[in-house]
Amino acid sequence: MKKTLFVFIFALSIRLTLLAVFWDSLPAWEPDENGYQLLSIGLLKNQSFRRPFAHPDQPEHLVMPGYPAIMAAIYLAGVNPRRIFIFQCFLDALTAVLITSMVYRLRGSPRTALLGGMMYALWP
Repeated sequence: MKKTLFVFIFALSIRLTLLAVFWDSLPAWEPDENGYQLLSIGLLKNQSFRRPFAHPDQPEHLVMPGYPAIMAAIYLAGVNPRRIFIFQCFLDALTAVLITSMVYRLRGSPRTALLGGMMYALWP
Protein backbone atom coordinates (compact mmCIF):
# COMPACT_ATOMS: atom_id res chain seq x y z
CA MET A 1 0.00 0.00 0.00
CA LYS A 2 2.76 2.44 0.90
CA LYS A 3 4.63 1.60 -2.29
CA THR A 4 1.63 2.18 -4.52
CA LEU A 5 0.93 5.48 -2.79
CA PHE A 6 4.56 6.46 -3.31
CA VAL A 7 4.36 5.53 -7.01
CA PHE A 8 1.14 7.55 -7.39
CA ILE A 9 2.55 10.65 -5.70
CA PHE A 10 5.84 10.36 -7.58
CA ALA A 11 4.15 9.95 -10.98
CA LEU A 12 1.66 12.73 -10.26
CA SER A 13 4.34 15.14 -9.10
CA ILE A 14 6.39 14.57 -12.27
CA ARG A 15 3.38 15.10 -14.51
CA LEU A 16 2.08 18.17 -12.69
CA THR A 17 5.57 19.69 -12.60
CA LEU A 18 5.95 19.25 -16.35
CA LEU A 19 2.47 20.65 -16.88
CA ALA A 20 3.33 23.70 -14.77
CA VAL A 21 6.60 24.25 -16.62
CA PHE A 22 4.94 24.09 -20.03
CA TRP A 23 1.59 25.65 -19.00
CA ASP A 24 2.00 28.75 -21.18
CA SER A 25 3.18 26.81 -24.21
CA LEU A 26 0.68 23.95 -24.24
CA PRO A 27 0.04 22.81 -27.81
CA ALA A 28 -3.20 23.39 -29.64
CA TRP A 29 -5.61 20.51 -30.02
CA GLU A 30 -4.68 17.94 -32.64
CA PRO A 31 -7.49 16.66 -34.90
CA ASP A 32 -8.16 13.65 -32.66
CA GLU A 33 -8.34 15.70 -29.46
CA ASN A 34 -10.47 18.30 -31.21
CA GLY A 35 -12.93 15.56 -32.15
CA TYR A 36 -13.23 14.47 -28.52
CA GLN A 37 -13.72 18.08 -27.49
CA LEU A 38 -16.48 18.61 -30.04
CA LEU A 39 -18.23 15.44 -28.86
CA SER A 40 -17.99 16.48 -25.22
CA ILE A 41 -19.33 19.96 -25.94
CA GLY A 42 -22.14 18.34 -27.95
CA LEU A 43 -22.99 16.17 -24.96
CA LEU A 44 -22.89 19.18 -22.67
CA LYS A 45 -24.94 21.60 -24.77
CA ASN A 46 -27.22 19.40 -26.88
CA GLN A 47 -27.34 16.20 -24.81
CA SER A 48 -26.45 14.31 -27.99
CA PHE A 49 -23.42 12.31 -29.04
CA ARG A 50 -22.87 13.99 -32.40
CA ARG A 51 -20.18 16.04 -34.05
CA PRO A 52 -21.92 19.36 -34.67
CA PHE A 53 -19.99 20.30 -37.81
CA ALA A 54 -19.34 17.03 -39.63
CA HIS A 55 -22.70 15.23 -39.66
CA PRO A 56 -25.08 16.97 -37.26
CA ASP A 57 -27.95 14.61 -38.07
CA GLN A 58 -26.01 11.37 -37.44
CA PRO A 59 -24.82 10.08 -34.07
CA GLU A 60 -21.13 9.38 -33.70
CA HIS A 61 -20.36 5.71 -34.25
CA LEU A 62 -16.55 5.63 -34.36
CA VAL A 63 -15.78 6.85 -30.83
CA MET A 64 -16.83 5.20 -27.58
CA PRO A 65 -18.71 7.69 -25.37
CA GLY A 66 -16.71 7.18 -22.15
CA TYR A 67 -13.94 9.74 -22.51
CA PRO A 68 -16.11 12.46 -24.12
CA ALA A 69 -18.60 11.94 -21.26
CA ILE A 70 -15.81 12.43 -18.70
CA MET A 71 -14.68 15.55 -20.58
CA ALA A 72 -18.26 16.86 -20.57
CA ALA A 73 -18.45 16.29 -16.81
CA ILE A 74 -15.23 18.26 -16.35
CA TYR A 75 -16.56 20.97 -18.67
CA LEU A 76 -19.59 21.47 -16.41
CA ALA A 77 -17.33 23.88 -14.51
CA GLY A 78 -16.57 25.72 -17.76
CA VAL A 79 -15.01 24.74 -21.06
CA ASN A 80 -11.27 24.92 -20.53
CA PRO A 81 -9.04 22.30 -22.17
CA ARG A 82 -6.36 22.78 -19.51
CA ARG A 83 -8.65 21.11 -16.98
CA ILE A 84 -8.49 18.03 -19.18
CA PHE A 85 -4.67 18.11 -19.04
CA ILE A 86 -4.81 18.18 -15.23
CA PHE A 87 -7.30 15.31 -15.18
CA GLN A 88 -5.07 13.38 -17.57
CA CYS A 89 -2.14 13.79 -15.13
CA PHE A 90 -4.20 12.13 -12.38
CA LEU A 91 -5.37 9.39 -14.73
CA ASP A 92 -1.82 8.67 -15.86
CA ALA A 93 -0.57 8.55 -12.26
CA LEU A 94 -3.29 5.97 -11.55
CA THR A 95 -1.99 3.99 -14.51
CA ALA A 96 1.41 3.86 -12.79
CA VAL A 97 -0.32 2.39 -9.72
CA LEU A 98 -2.11 -0.19 -11.88
CA ILE A 99 1.19 -1.20 -13.46
CA THR A 100 2.74 -1.55 -10.01
CA SER A 101 -0.12 -3.78 -8.86
CA MET A 102 -0.05 -5.81 -12.05
CA VAL A 103 3.68 -6.47 -11.84
CA TYR A 104 3.29 -7.50 -8.20
CA ARG A 105 0.55 -9.97 -9.08
CA LEU A 106 2.56 -11.38 -11.97
CA ARG A 107 5.96 -11.59 -10.30
CA GLY A 108 5.16 -11.63 -6.58
CA SER A 109 8.08 -9.35 -5.80
CA PRO A 110 7.45 -5.94 -4.18
CA ARG A 111 10.83 -4.72 -5.42
CA THR A 112 10.08 -5.66 -9.03
CA ALA A 113 6.60 -4.13 -8.75
CA LEU A 114 8.07 -0.88 -7.46
CA LEU A 115 10.63 -0.89 -10.28
CA GLY A 116 7.90 -1.37 -12.89
CA GLY A 117 5.76 1.41 -11.46
CA MET A 118 8.70 3.78 -11.16
CA MET A 119 9.81 3.09 -14.73
CA TYR A 120 6.36 4.05 -15.95
CA ALA A 121 6.24 7.05 -13.61
CA LEU A 122 9.46 8.37 -15.13
CA TRP A 123 8.01 8.20 -18.64
CA PRO A 124 5.54 11.09 -18.79
